[in-house]
Amino acid sequence: MTNNFMIYHYTTVSGLIGIATRRELWASDCRYLNDGTELSYGRNIYFDEVEKLKLGHTYRIAGPSLDNFRVFIACFCEEGDLLSQWRGYGADQGYALGFDTAQLQALDFGETCPVQYGIPEPSEYFKNELYWASEPTAHPGVAEWHASQWLLPRLARVKHPGFTEEREWRMLKQLAVYDLKEQGAAIQFRPSSMGPIAYLVISFPPECLQEIIIGPGSHTETREAAINDMLQYLDFHDVIVRVSKIPFRK
Repeated sequence: MTNNFMIYHYTTVSGLIGIATRRELWASDCRYLNDGTELSYGRNIYFDEVEKLKLGHTYRIAGPSLDNFRVFIACFCEEGDLLSQWRGYGADQGYALGFDTAQLQALDFGETCPVQYGIPEPSEYFKNELYWASEPTAHPGVAEWHASQWLLPRLARVKHPGFTEEREWRMLKQLAVYDLKEQGAAIQFRPSSMGPIAYLVISFPPECLQEIIIGPGSHTETREAAINDMLQYLDFHDVIVRVSKIPFRK
């Protein structure tokens, strides 16, 4: 992966201003993202595979301790000018912010990875988890906790194949619930239609932002000039600003 490989975070004009002004992205608790199948898609497939093993209660199987962890996610897309994404932000509101993947991966925040759509071979995808699940243990409670800790990030990397067009990438970080309580100052909340959602801040250096694409709409020349002014005021250098090539229709 080279330094010029970019992934795009779609946002509104308010989001653009907040991200550029504070130089930060937000990673939200993935249980409350728009896709109602977050985590449950891979989770159901995993437990279907475990069921086939017909194991007892003294094995290293993930279970209730999955609820003792939280995965925080910031979402991106491989494509910076995608109609389905623009539709989600409405006319004259959408912007796609292009970030350099190498620099995102260098940040002190979890991992940056592409989403896998579907699990065509579950036994292969969960190969390591199923291997350890088959190993008996004298401490099933402790083993279940660790198995859950290892499994959850694997679940956060997959989505239902119906979302394939999104070509999503994710920055994700897992924390235990007790860590959230000890590091409460790091947890913030944002409003949403689903109520208050917890998020973590991902601070980034200005050179991490390399491109801004203005979504289809009206007054694009004015919007482009306004963004260039903002970038100059905020000391962002060498950021490419361009307008979507998708035709706009009211």
